[in-house]
Amino acid sequence: MKQIILTVVCFLFLQIILKGQVDYDKYPQVSSSYFLQDVYLVEDGTPKMTNIHLNDGFIVQVGKSLKRPKGAIQLEADSMYVYPAFIDVLSHYGIKKSENKEKVEIKFPGMPPDKEAGITPDLSAQDLIASSTPDFSKLRDNGYAISQIANKYGMLPGSTTIALLVDDKSKRVFTDKTNQFGQFEAASGIYPATIIGIMAKFRDLYRNAEVLKKNKDTYSRSSANAQMPSSSDAIEALVPLTLKQQTMYFYPEKKLNTLRAIRLKKELGFNMNLVGIEDIAGLEDLILKENIPLALSIALPKEIKEEKQDSTAQEVSEEVKALTERRMKAYKQRMSLASYLESKSVPFAFSLGSDTGNDLKKNLKRLIDSGLTEQGAIDALTINAATMLGIADVAGSVTKGKFSNLMITDAPYFDEKSNIRMMVVGSETYEYEVKTKEDKPADESLAIEGVWDFSLDTPGGKETGTIKIEKVGDSYTIYTASSDDPSDPEINEDVSLSGNTLEYGFDMTDDGFTMPLSFSLQFTDSETMGGSVSLGEYGAFPISANKVSSPE
Repeated sequence: MKQIILTVVCFLFLQIILKGQVDYDKYPQVSSSYFLQDVYLVEDGTPKMTNIHLNDGFIVQVGKSLKRPKGAIQLEADSMYVYPAFIDVLSHYGIKKSENKEKVEIKFPGMPPDKEAGITPDLSAQDLIASSTPDFSKLRDNGYAISQIANKYGMLPGSTTIALLVDDKSKRVFTDKTNQFGQFEAASGIYPATIIGIMAKFRDLYRNAEVLKKNKDTYSRSSANAQMPSSSDAIEALVPLTLKQQTMYFYPEKKLNTLRAIRLKKELGFNMNLVGIEDIAGLEDLILKENIPLALSIALPKEIKEEKQDSTAQEVSEEVKALTERRMKAYKQRMSLASYLESKSVPFAFSLGSDTGNDLKKNLKRLIDSGLTEQGAIDALTINAATMLGIADVAGSVTKGKFSNLMITDAPYFDEKSNIRMMVVGSETYEYEVKTKEDKPADESLAIEGVWDFSLDTPGGKETGTIKIEKVGDSYTIYTASSDDPSDPEINEDVSLSGNTLEYGFDMTDDGFTMPLSFSLQFTDSETMGGSVSLGEYGAFPISANKVSSPE
């Protein structure tokens, strides 16, 4: 399945012109003043009926006795539930890799140009977003109003921007505050090509930035004949980090790299937040002692259920038992990380990374089932995230004087059938219609179990593979594999069959890049089917399949 992602993504990135249009007619006209009457404001987990006045993108007042001001437009949200809209600590949404039109000849691989080595702290994510014109509706649809966005390519990809997720480009810059993003991403074939090389290069850049600042101070006090100290764009861009005017948001990816990042922080003394964290087992005391803010990855591993011992089953080897136990232990540690931090009263947030949050609610429920409280989940997405980004004075809660970033639902957010009905992001409002879907009983005349050969039409050509459907009782398990790697299928048990339509999905990750895949398959009969496969933000593509074998 990874080949399918690679084909589609490569094709789309190689397009010369990418155009996107926003249909503003589907949104209500913006007014400077809005009024919410008799809504349930959810604070500390307890919904309380109140009224809210918004004006010019800010919360003017909150109170039960509040009357609608003259001229304020009353939003249709009576008896709905109001939450502070979600805040993403760090994502790469809307960032696309720039194409190198001219091949750069590197004469000395041990001393490559900074840009070729992935060292571009002077590169601004705000400029990259302006050039790519991303559609933020996908993040908004999942409850997000603010995201800190960073370039994702290289060890020091550039400065971040904290963006308001609105359609009006002129209103997207939420604050002038910027930070730096870093990761252990090695260059290919040139220095620094290893983790140790990255650490050495980072030390060198950081210390040169410190020296540059001192030299500049000396230069400003010296005689007119003094020479300006030499520098580079990368070193210049790191001076604010050395002065603690910026924070390094570091994505370590692996637990060992987390330890390495902490050592760099302690050695050099810069401010650091860790993002995309999945495992800190064994590092808990060190992280708590160093008081390093954490943003956990919102992506979760596939569910692993503990296997019950079957007395009739053939006895497995000790090696297989040990492997199964280690796998289950790692899974439980990942799933209980959020609840562990909450139990220790350690504030934490969530980061999307390359995700769009389509599984946000489902994943939060899984974390809640593993011990996290509902309020802990909401805090991680709101006030904790705002505090980590240094914007808690204007965001993160529904409070007088803060930005009017609200998520409005037709039932408590974690209710199974709740829907986001409205997002208020600054001075813009976005309404959502609930599409009622009547569940049809599965067509019992269809015998869909068996192996199907599929053909997926993508912009980069046809991709083929197999879909194996198994049924146990009333439940289905699906194995999806590409022809390029038939021995490594994606296994999915979260399957919905309504009438003759089968739906399922999973996240595909390859080399740090995550792509959500959603399958919607319609069976014509027991031998043929068609439908579509949605590949994240890249759209949906037609799929067809024919059954090649039935279960014995």
